[in-house]
Amino acid sequence: MRFMPDLKPILQRRFPASKTVYAEFVTGRDGKMRYFKPLRMRLYRLLAAAIRRWAPDVCVYLCMEDDEVWQDALGFRPANAAAQAHAG
Repeated sequence: MRFMPDLKPILQRRFPASKTVYAEFVTGRDGKMRYFKPLRMRLYRLLAAAIRRWAPDVCVYLCMEDDEVWQDALGFRPANAAAQAHAG
């Protein structure tokens, strides 16, 4: 879902038939290329739903995503989940 900008020419050279690097990527605040946020959230929702169907007890973690993405894609924010785990 993200990559460093320096990887783009490497991806193009190694996988010339791939259209991935021409997708809807934008430069994030961290300087990495990411799918546009609404698209990323939709993809995460689909992936999380598929994972939960097959493995409902597996913890899904969104590395380097903000609270808004967590809430939209998984229905909770990491800080809320940690607080609930310590309260239970």
